[in-house]
Amino acid sequence: MQRHIINRTLRCIVILKDTHPQVKFDVFERLNTGAVKLTPQELRHGLYYGDLINLATTVVKATGFSTALEIKLDKRMKAEELVLRFWALSEKFSEYKKPLAGFINSFADSNRSIDQAELDRLQASFEETLALVKEKFGEKAFKIFDAAGNIESSFNSALYDAEMIAMRQLSAEGKVTKKSEKAVCDALVNAFMSDETFRKSISIATSDESQLRVRVSALKKILAK
Repeated sequence: MQRHIINRTLRCIVILKDTHPQVKFDVFERLNTGAVKLTPQELRHGLYYGDLINLATTVVKATGFSTALEIKLDKRMKAEELVLRFWALSEKFSEYKKPLAGFINSFADSNRSIDQAELDRLQASFEETLALVKEKFGEKAFKIFDAAGNIESSFNSALYDAEMIAMRQLSAEGKVTKKSEKAVCDALVNAFMSDETFRKSISIATSDESQLRVRVSALKKILAK
């Protein structure tokens, strides 16, 4: 048995440090065939662990973001992934190309080691934007609801993109509306009911570049002065 083991050939593929991050992610994902398949965010923890990943964990705890998502025990890192998703899309909005997972991977990889000033800026960006979204949408933030206020979907990730990124862009421009929560929510219901293009942008092919821009543009109209 020892002789057989010694005589065996082990074939190895070396993945270099400068290998494209999507290649690393794909290889890691294909090898991930255990009893419990890792989520994309769990894979990122293994591949791109560093300052940005740590900050996402810190921000989730500091903001109670998991509670806003109605996640009691976020063992699969869904909230952290959404924080990274916001940073990637808001910081590189004009450069976005699908697939979304690959876009987030590239952002996580290129920001693994960043200085404290940049970490503070990113943390403030998420926390301030989340606070503004909660102020304007209240308990209906990131939810699809009808005119009577009945919840049709307790969390829609495409709507999350639209509300957070639109709010971030308007805040940076000093153009956030002074309308009440009711007025903002009424305007969103109207978009749900009457704007078929917007409705499709949060339900069909949501990672397409055009769909992202449609839904962000629609929310900017609702949230702008």
